[in-house]
Amino acid sequence: MNPISVSISVDLVLIGRCLTALLWGIGWACFIQFHRLGQYWADERTWITVVVGVGVDWLIGIGSDWPTFGLILVFSGAPVIYRSLVNESQRKPPSGYRVLWALEDSLVLIQEVLEALQGIAENTQQGQQVARISRTTTLVHTIHVILSGARRGDYQQKRNGKA
Repeated sequence: MNPISVSISVDLVLIGRCLTALLWGIGWACFIQFHRLGQYWADERTWITVVVGVGVDWLIGIGSDWPTFGLILVFSGAPVIYRSLVNESQRKPPSGYRVLWALEDSLVLIQEVLEALQGIAENTQQGQQVARISRTTTLVHTIHVILSGARRGDYQQKRNGKA
């Protein structure tokens, strides 16, 4: 009876590259999370963080095939992606929708301002003109408050759709 032989090969170079990429990714994620320059790059110059990150990945993957390079990207990118997901979960929801709501409400108010101004121009009675000018001033002030709040990210969506 012939003994069954099992041959297991371990690619130590691949394992080394993946571990190096993982350590690089953890280090890079810590740098852009905790260091002042890294935070600036991540917030204001994202392209620098991408170029440096992928550049080091290329150095780790010198002489490797494409599947190995793909693994290097996965291992080095996972800590950076994890960092981003943690940061997103701890921050306020994106203010993009709040800004859009503010702009939509402001456009409605601007339309009301235009209608009020047209009414002032068409109406010749003094008492009604003062009331319409007052309403117009209030609308313009409300627009100012909404846009100022949206700029700070403090805008809250109107419940009834009216100013």
